Formats: sequence, structure tokens, C-alpha cells
Amino acid sequence: MRRIFNALLMAAILTMMAACGNTHKAKGLVEDYIEQHYQGEKIDIQNFGKLDSTTRVSPQAINNMRQEIGKEAKWKKADYKKATPVLRYIMVSYKVNDKEIHQTFYLTSTLDGVVAFKNN
Repeated sequence: MRRIFNALLMAAILTMMAACGNTHKAKGLVEDYIEQHYQGEKIDIQNFGKLDSTTRVSPQAINNMRQEIGKEAKWKKADYKKATPVLRYIMVSYKVNDKEIHQTFYLTSTLDGVVAFKNN
């Protein structure tokens, strides 16, 4: 019985460590993306939400998000990654000239690039 408990405890700890690593990777990916593609004033990132996943974002929704952001002059033409069947997403809040902005970034399931993002 003790061996089973120890095995379950170790599995839980490893799962938590992997989740923390993925969140850190997602935050870094979004920060790098903003730094490379935002052409406006200086951004002060305030907060990141929880990293989660979804299968409920259609190809049309992705295209709509890309088109809407593309209309904004402050964003350089993006080099988006191809969508994966499961997308990871994280919300970010940042300030630009005392104006708070909230966005959701959709990432590939392997956290190797941004698929799309939207203003909330």
C-alpha cells in the first residue's frame, strides 16, 4: 500500500512540475512574440492568466482573429504557426501609456509558436 501511495505522490509531483514548466514556456513565448511584433509604445506586462487548452477554436475563428489584429497598425505582420487540433491558450494583461489591455494568445499544443490572438 505504501508503494502505491509513493508512486501516486511522485506522479502528482512530476505532473505539477511539468505544468509549471509549460506555463513558464508559454509566458516566455508570448513575451517574445509581443517584443518582436509590437511597434507601439513601451509595454508593461502586468499579469498572465492560467495556461489551458481547447479544441473549440475553428479555422474560421482563427482567420477572423488574425484579420482583426492585422488591421491594427501597431502590430507588425505576424508569422503565425499552423493551428494544431488542440490549442493552448493564455490570457495576458499589459499597460500601454496607462491604458490596460487584455488579450488571449492561442498557441500550438507543443508551445512552439503563436497561432492567433485577440483583444478581449
